[in-house]
Amino acid sequence: MNKIILATGSEELNNAVIEYASNKNNYNFEQVHYREFLLEEGNDFSICVISGVLPGEIKFDRLIYMLRSKDIRVILILLEENKTELEICIKYHVTDVLTQPVKPVDIIDAIENPKTFKDIEFIYKKMGLSLELDIDKTDSKKSAKKNVKKSNNTEKTVKEIIKYKQSIIGVKNIGVVCLSHGAGATFFTLNFAKALSEITKVAVVEHPLINPKIYNTIGIANYIDEARDFVSYAHNIAYNKIDKNKAFAKDNITYIVTDPNREKISSDDWDENNMLRLLYVSKIPINIIDLGNQLFDTSIINIIEQFSLVIIIIDPYIPNILENLHTIEKIKKLEENKSVNIKYVINKYNDGVDKSELLNNLDIEPIAYIPYLDPQYVYKATSENKIPYNYKYVKEKLEKPMTKLAKNILPKEIEFKKQKHRINILSKIKSKRR
Repeated sequence: MNKIILATGSEELNNAVIEYASNKNNYNFEQVHYREFLLEEGNDFSICVISGVLPGEIKFDRLIYMLRSKDIRVILILLEENKTELEICIKYHVTDVLTQPVKPVDIIDAIENPKTFKDIEFIYKKMGLSLELDIDKTDSKKSAKKNVKKSNNTEKTVKEIIKYKQSIIGVKNIGVVCLSHGAGATFFTLNFAKALSEITKVAVVEHPLINPKIYNTIGIANYIDEARDFVSYAHNIAYNKIDKNKAFAKDNITYIVTDPNREKISSDDWDENNMLRLLYVSKIPINIIDLGNQLFDTSIINIIEQFSLVIIIIDPYIPNILENLHTIEKIKKLEENKSVNIKYVINKYNDGVDKSELLNNLDIEPIAYIPYLDPQYVYKATSENKIPYNYKYVKEKLEKPMTKLAKNILPKEIEFKKQKHRINILSKIKSKRR
């Protein structure tokens, strides 16, 4: 069978499709994570399963036009069934259309059973059009060119990402949020990433609207030749720029963080579409995202389904907790209404904390307690451009809660076993097939 491209914009969905089809026909799947790759010379394929979530610089309308002009069969996953998406189906004669929620079995069925225009009559009804259209090829091409220009001025809003029910999906995006200022979201993000980096590759992502700290905390400037060698993806995405340099990586961790030496990105230049692109810049299996206090920003709340887990970091200092009880209630409602997987972590835990009083005020069950560390190791790590977890003293303090967190977060992906003082992957992702 000819090559089939999976360009859904969701690596989890791509993997689920491949897994689901593993015992069926001999499919030749290839995953693509960026729009421009689909148009590279020599990239030969006959079918492309795609959605607007797929990141890239080329306009989605133009991309579909280019694929159809090469006589490639497009299976289009609709995100919102809005006017822009429906027009694309009509303009470029895309009849293989999937609507939410999308499951792997739906994609396999679409591959095996091509649809006709009669099958997508609902699109015409939504657009207030008649199905009996007689469009000759010449007029179609002229209309396509005209509409491509028009679509360039159309702002795409993605309030709902690809959704599907499939139990094999493991952790992808882990958001880290601080309940109060200085609770330690960045500290936790870096140390948890370091702990997980002993298991697998990890990406650290920094929300561009928070005060950028990670670049200087780990001293990225000391590991690159020139400032221009560092890719600040958030700036590139916000201002539609392209940078061919690769993301900075060190010790099994890739850093998708903001350059603090450049102008601060305005909230006017950052929305959920940009955040989606930032989340999927990395092809790393696990993203740990430092969200700071931006959990309820529209760039996050509108795509909250993309997060497999949100970890709330809490400073046990009672005045800070009392000042943020309203935030805790908002978080609980978010968990209830949006079915978000939320875990609570107590940071800076020490003998001076009255655990009973703490839990009574919070009315939660923390998944882990991170002990208060001797500040000299935190300052030493910063001066030496290291993550504190690198030091034996810190690792001995943090290893137990970090391992507990990892086991609770990744129960279906990883079994943990100490071997020569390392934690190794022993099992692959396993799934239930429909």
